[in-house]
Amino acid sequence: MRSKVIVQLLNVQKTFHPSGVRALRGANLSLEVGSIHALLGANGAGKTTLVRILAGELQPDVGKIFVDGKVVDFRTPKDAMRHGIVLVHQNLSLVDELTVFENLFLGREPRRLFFLDKKKAEDEIGKLCEKLSLVALNKRVADLSMAEKQKVEIARALIFGARVLLLDEPTAYLGGSEEERLFELLVSLKRTGCAILFITHDVDQALKIADRVTVLREGETVLSEETSKLNVQRVIEAMGFRSSEPSSVCAQVGEELLRISDLTLKTGKRLVLDRVSLSVRQGETVGLFGLGNDGQFDLLEVLIGLRNPSSGRIFFQTCDITQLSIRERRRLGIAYVPKDRLKEALNLEGSILENAIVNVYREKPYAKFGLLNWDLLKRYTLDMLKDFEVKTVSVAQPVRTLSGGNLQRLILARELFQRPKLLLACRPTSGLDVRVQDYIAQRLQQLKSYGCALIATNDAEEAFGLCDRILIFSKGKLKRVLHTEGLAEPAVLFSSVGGEA
Repeated sequence: MRSKVIVQLLNVQKTFHPSGVRALRGANLSLEVGSIHALLGANGAGKTTLVRILAGELQPDVGKIFVDGKVVDFRTPKDAMRHGIVLVHQNLSLVDELTVFENLFLGREPRRLFFLDKKKAEDEIGKLCEKLSLVALNKRVADLSMAEKQKVEIARALIFGARVLLLDEPTAYLGGSEEERLFELLVSLKRTGCAILFITHDVDQALKIADRVTVLREGETVLSEETSKLNVQRVIEAMGFRSSEPSSVCAQVGEELLRISDLTLKTGKRLVLDRVSLSVRQGETVGLFGLGNDGQFDLLEVLIGLRNPSSGRIFFQTCDITQLSIRERRRLGIAYVPKDRLKEALNLEGSILENAIVNVYREKPYAKFGLLNWDLLKRYTLDMLKDFEVKTVSVAQPVRTLSGGNLQRLILARELFQRPKLLLACRPTSGLDVRVQDYIAQRLQQLKSYGCALIATNDAEEAFGLCDRILIFSKGKLKRVLHTEGLAEPAVLFSSVGGEA
């Protein structure tokens, strides 16, 4: 018996002005009660735009939205919420300084007269917390892992009465074991009748968890089938990809570029990094792998200068850089891609040009006597965008109008275009489609001819696919070193940390 369609989008079109970017050219989508539906497509295919229209954050230029068989007109997210449609963004909207409990009811606090009715609130979420295995409600969100934050976001959506749950790249920052737990949660929610739509770039992931897959290509729906009728090759071809040729660059390991000696980092009483020592040579891509954040992301923040170590030394090209500023480290040839792209790497209110030049606008020949050479900076930016295939209408275009994939391309372009000696990158292929992942792998391979890279990740496949050596971190300690040549499969990394494969 065919399931009931709860949401349907027909011939949805959307153009952004004044940039003229045509994000959707004729997208169609149907969501059924009690089902998981995966939405795939290359970066810039229109996936996030489509989901934001369904969530009431954007309005279509053309097309219709049906909920329970009736045409609806969503002008705000509240309109969508009234019909039980809630969007959980990739970059979570939780308030770090508030507790889990406070975040769950933010904007919807149950009250008795003028006061918060905490007893009613606790009763309301008791069963839900048990189902989602939520952590202590009094814990600060800032102290949660990314997987726990995802659960809080989903719980908040369900409290708001979500019948349709929209997830934008929910696994982008999750490790393998965290990802599995999220999938278990989604399956349990599906059994309660919830319709779940999630954006992903991982074809294997989509075919594993989803009942149905829809593929967007250049703003149009080109495939929508039950997963039982699909295979990886057909989905990849629908996305417009071909199998990539392996890189012919073969770099030789050269001189030592980075040496870390007994590095320790404390946050209050917590030991974040515990006497970490390592060495990286030219021609190497070295992975820092942990199940969640076992110190690998914190280490990159220390290396770029965002955090000061409690003890230990950092040497780059034989120079002690432990006390140098971020600007001084960048001038030596160290580049950095943070884990939280939107909060830490971009000024979303600025233009593409302004975001592209942040590393060079104070340097010669782009600045002289305090004056900027805007013609030279524009030429620099255009060359960068062309080299990294970032799709834009104009460098004056607001950076927030770019798709998620193009935003990540821009960040990577900005850091790699200057040919750094050392690239520090957190999850560099996270949230990117297959073609762009291959492209980034090729750029990292090229980097080896003149420098090296440290990749911090909790994704075993990313570490396995990009790195020559993988340093296993557990609770702030460097536990062991693995060479990818001797590994049979990425799952070996989980057992090396002590997690489940």
